[in-house]
Amino acid sequence: MFAIRQSVLNLLAAGLHHLFEQQQKGLWYQTCSARLGREYDWNALQSVLFASGVDPTALPSAAKLNELRLAANTIKHGSGPSAEKLAAVRPDLFDLDPGATRVTDLDKQKQVATMWASELLFAPLGGGDLYVSEKDLEDWCEAVLRFWRGLAASFRVQHSSDSEFP
Repeated sequence: MFAIRQSVLNLLAAGLHHLFEQQQKGLWYQTCSARLGREYDWNALQSVLFASGVDPTALPSAAKLNELRLAANTIKHGSGPSAEKLAAVRPDLFDLDPGATRVTDLDKQKQVATMWASELLFAPLGGGDLYVSEKDLEDWCEAVLRFWRGLAASFRVQHSSDSEFP
């Protein structure tokens, strides 16, 4: 039952990230696509945001959203660059018992997590190897909400008549 529960938590994290991507894509198609004649991708949206006076990397929760992206990619693909980057910022996600005090040296914990992420990550979608918690999901949901609220507030402050956004 543990693996099933963990699979659901991991799937919810991946799903949350994909929902966030779909929301970004919706923003793109409702505002920029017709004028720019381009398909959506995050880099294009980022460029338009920068041109509109909004730095998406400075919005509330940017770091948490990057963490969510890395977690979603790790859940889908297992070992690889996203898993290694995730291990550097959240080594506790690779520990079945993150509250344990087995490893108190953060550098050692990161080293072990990076090795685990780069070589031994086989089944994060199946509830193994990566352990998203309910608290992680709560934090990531809040990060998505803070992003959209921060973006709206930035538009109100930075909006100009030559902006790509109405």
